[in-house]
Amino acid sequence: MDHRLLSLFQASSRVYMFCASIAMYNIVEFCNEAGGGLAIVHTNWLTPRKQEVFWPPYKDNSLFTKALKTGERTNEKWKLYEIVRNFYKTDDLEKAKRKLKLAEDTSDLNTETDENEFQPRKRLRKPTKISSSEDEEENSNFQRPPKLNIKKKLESNLSSSQKAGNPSISSLPSTLGVLPKIGTHVNSPQTASPNTPTTSRNWPTPSESVTIPKSEYDNIIRLLAHIKEQNKEILNIITERGRETSTALTSICLPNNFPIELPASTDDDVQAVEDFLKTKENINSFCSYLSTLGGGKSYILRTNKVLRQLLTDSLACKYSFFGSRKDKKAFSELLLKKVVINAIQIKSPDTTETEIEDSVKTWLKHAPQRMNSCDSSPYNQENKKVIMNDLSSKLKDWATIENRVSQVALTSLLHILSPFHPELPLDSRTLLKTPKYIETKKLETGEYYHFGLLDILKNLLLKHDFTETILQLSVNIDGLPLFHSTNTQLWPILGLIKNSDIKSKPFAIGIFCGTSKPVPLNLYLEDFINEVNLLKQGFQVNNRVYYIRLLNFICDAPARAFLKCVKSHGGYSSCDKCWEPGNYYKGRVILKGITSTLRTDTSFLLQQDEDHHISTSPLIDTEIGMVSAFPLDYMHAVCLGVTRKLLNVWVGGNLKVRLRSRTVDILSKHLISLKPFIPIEFNRKPRSLSELPRWKATEFRTFLLYVGPLILKNNIDLAVYEHFLLLHCGISLLLSFKYISDYGCEHATELLNIFVKHCEHIYGLEFYAYNVHILCHLTRDVEMYGPLDMFSAFPFENYLGQIKHLLKSSYKPLKQICRRLKESNFDIKIVSHEGIKHYFEHNSGQTLTNEK
Repeated sequence: MDHRLLSLFQASSRVYMFCASIAMYNIVEFCNEAGGGLAIVHTNWLTPRKQEVFWPPYKDNSLFTKALKTGERTNEKWKLYEIVRNFYKTDDLEKAKRKLKLAEDTSDLNTETDENEFQPRKRLRKPTKISSSEDEEENSNFQRPPKLNIKKKLESNLSSSQKAGNPSISSLPSTLGVLPKIGTHVNSPQTASPNTPTTSRNWPTPSESVTIPKSEYDNIIRLLAHIKEQNKEILNIITERGRETSTALTSICLPNNFPIELPASTDDDVQAVEDFLKTKENINSFCSYLSTLGGGKSYILRTNKVLRQLLTDSLACKYSFFGSRKDKKAFSELLLKKVVINAIQIKSPDTTETEIEDSVKTWLKHAPQRMNSCDSSPYNQENKKVIMNDLSSKLKDWATIENRVSQVALTSLLHILSPFHPELPLDSRTLLKTPKYIETKKLETGEYYHFGLLDILKNLLLKHDFTETILQLSVNIDGLPLFHSTNTQLWPILGLIKNSDIKSKPFAIGIFCGTSKPVPLNLYLEDFINEVNLLKQGFQVNNRVYYIRLLNFICDAPARAFLKCVKSHGGYSSCDKCWEPGNYYKGRVILKGITSTLRTDTSFLLQQDEDHHISTSPLIDTEIGMVSAFPLDYMHAVCLGVTRKLLNVWVGGNLKVRLRSRTVDILSKHLISLKPFIPIEFNRKPRSLSELPRWKATEFRTFLLYVGPLILKNNIDLAVYEHFLLLHCGISLLLSFKYISDYGCEHATELLNIFVKHCEHIYGLEFYAYNVHILCHLTRDVEMYGPLDMFSAFPFENYLGQIKHLLKSSYKPLKQICRRLKESNFDIKIVSHEGIKHYFEHNSGQTLTNEK
């Protein structure tokens, strides 16, 4: 059938079913001429006459069952089939299935009986089904409708109608032009298959004179007349809504015939506005415009904003509300007063006229103060916009970068500033330009968001003048636990420009958040690797072409092993720099040798040491040295590794080297006594050894480089003390440009090798852990990248702490952090050393003496 007639049938069906019985399922018998058959159909699928049924186009049994259970509504894709009778009605699908089987077993479908009669039937033999494909086997239980031969019935109806003298379709009134286009879907008997409904349809052409029964003709005429009336009502509603929308849109702008450009600045402008407001239509349109100006929830703020739009401060100085002051004109006598009150009451209907008048009085009263403030300012009106932009920028930096102010507090502050700075927004999200949507990439163990290295570098290069065109990028990847009670953790990809004379702080390139390490690794690094390879070819900023060079990856031992896809620090052949296989001793793998064959980038790519590799790292695509570009980080290896290991052995280790509790107390008192003499450049003051489990990396660094040699002298065994000095001197040499240039790296290498060799005699063979062994390889990285601080993880660890503090709750932590970082627009801080001057040598506090 035509779509319009089909929609008419469907609409009638829904109306009928709403008023019908609550029975949801019907067992119906299809016509015998089409092969017959029984099926369960939903009540919604029956036509009002209950002589036809709509059948869904699904070939999958699950889709059909779902449509049957939910009573899916019919549409133009559903086919119409004729039914002979309706056996059962029930609201229970399982009961309907049982009755369907009963009807199939006992009903004689070939017997011609009245539609409403039900007689005992003989048992019907089920036809044999032949499956021609796997799909048919899977859907062997799927209910299939019989074919419906409507053409034959239609021809019989037409012939009988013509004999009865009923009107034909061609004789319908011409005003109903839609009717000749309405036909009936007919299945072609030539193309119909014996088991499935056909899709071919025969239509009477408009030129044919086809008659229909008079009752059906009258029903169609009544329905079309009803539809026509409904269309008229809909058209009237649409027209009325269009007028309202047009009126609302035009009220947003000033009326076209408004005489001046607001705000009014002279008395002539005020008079012109008064003349304009003499007609009621102009008053309504101007009042509607003023009501759209906003100004906040308070009627006082709205009144102030409307008055600022109407009058300049210089003109407002000539008015008072009643004009009682000398040389003042009465604002209450102007038509503008009425317009202002009406405009405010549109948005604040509960506000009284007296309250609005008091706000107008206050605004007019303070006009001279506003004028004096503007006159005394060194900036003119042309710079006003620049000043407000600078204020917005400073507020944004103050709230995001400097103090991490909450959005609730910032919004409250903006509402306080709004009367004095109306140009500021009223919501913190508008000021900070908080992104509404954060699209993340799903991984197996969490989700990842990539900020984009190019955008960050462009922002940095636009603000600061870099002399270098090849930017060397150091990358840090490490895990960051977020909460104590869950496994939720971050794995940020951080970057830092190393070769610029402008010392910047780290920035986030991408962040992963999940319950464990990012898996799979290739998807985690995919966006970063693709962007780095693209930026190697160059990008342009301020008419200059810059290039990116991936310098190195600065990570701790577990992260290095994870990124390189090699054995971790606790396994055999785990050393990143040499082929030392390792031995198992007292529950751990020890790496004793210091003269093993060194690894190279080539041997790593060829995977010559099969015991060292687990799989192939995706970082090979960046073409960096997989050995040389992964230097050993002294923060984790020396400070948190060897130094902490030494202190733990002295406080609670083997009895051969453990210090007495009295000695530990003496050392703790010495540490605390040094607090007043520690300069502010040190991150943390010394703490007692009783808090050793909670010491940070900077505290171990302070102990190793500064206070350790002082407080340990004469308090521990001389051999242990001198052994500690070997580590102290070796690391001190590798941290200084001056010492490296004066003494070279060979002296530091010799000191550290002696320290490693003597560990077995002082602390035992089990002391040869991974961190102790890699001390032999530190000088190799220093020769390539400079002093240890040039490739340490200290700046990255500090930035990780800042990222963690961006969280306000445990709800969607990744999106919280991404929004906070985007609000700050990746404003990368620049480290300035201009204020550092050498005044005198610091020599206050305790110093070493020559006493034995």
